[in-house]
Amino acid sequence: MRNADLTFVDTPAEPARKLANLRNGINHVAYGPDGLTMATADVHMNVHVTRGSELLYRRRFNVLEDKIRPTQRIRGMVFSRDGRLLYLAAADRVIAVDVSTGDEVWSYRAPRSFGFLVISPVSLATSSTGDVAAAFDNGSLAVWDEGGLMKSLWHHNDAPRMIGFSVDGQTLIGTDSFSLTGWNWQTRKRTFKLPMPARVYGLALSSVAPVAATRTLHGIHLWNLETQQAIGALPVGFGLPLVAFSPTEQVFAFAERNGVMLVHFNGQVIDQRVVQDAAVLSLAFSIDGKDIAVGCSDNQVRHWVLNDAA
Repeated sequence: MRNADLTFVDTPAEPARKLANLRNGINHVAYGPDGLTMATADVHMNVHVTRGSELLYRRRFNVLEDKIRPTQRIRGMVFSRDGRLLYLAAADRVIAVDVSTGDEVWSYRAPRSFGFLVISPVSLATSSTGDVAAAFDNGSLAVWDEGGLMKSLWHHNDAPRMIGFSVDGQTLIGTDSFSLTGWNWQTRKRTFKLPMPARVYGLALSSVAPVAATRTLHGIHLWNLETQQAIGALPVGFGLPLVAFSPTEQVFAFAERNGVMLVHFNGQVIDQRVVQDAAVLSLAFSIDGKDIAVGCSDNQVRHWVLNDAA
């Protein structure tokens, strides 16, 4: 993969503004499959769901229990395949929320370890077949159908902190930061384990090709999941380890501090955008691949219309 100089300008800001930005921001953005519905979550666990210009609801998913409150946050947010539900990894629960009303349809709370240690979900993923999976911080993985029926639950020493499904929905793929591992979630058997060249802080899986992207402190590595071989690597600068694949093309986007870069699988840099006066905290492609929503530290969501970027 071709190397590129991916340096963004760090816009100066007043110290008070920088401090305020650490306490605020949109840290999750997700598009619904209808292309109109969007969900955003902030660092205070407020979730907004909109359809076009209409606000469907706003709800806070915080917990008042003292054991949970110090570490509670929303760690994952994805829509169901049909767009009827919004799944959240919030505090110590996996929650399925009705997109239209904000009502909880079902939820799952893992049993406490030793009867008192809180177990929390750390990531979520949905498959092309409609299933939803969660990874937990005690090394367990679970898969449910859209109705909340648990279809699989297992523990593994290589249990990941970041997960996604293969294109066909049959393999759950994740990383524990040191290896990229796949499981047949129906048999709960590991299908492959690929050591990583450096510690991984971000993961994304393509829905148009058997390709995974892992992000380290200094680069992004692309992997062919069928051959378990490296495709290439691209250097990156400072910023959160955010990577997202286009749902329609062999293209991915990643963030660097206050900018977003669009890159083809072959390493060609397609375009880049700089966010003024804010850091990038989250990003997501629209369902048609023509828009990238960028959640920022100033509590704003900025949209990058890719047709205009060409």
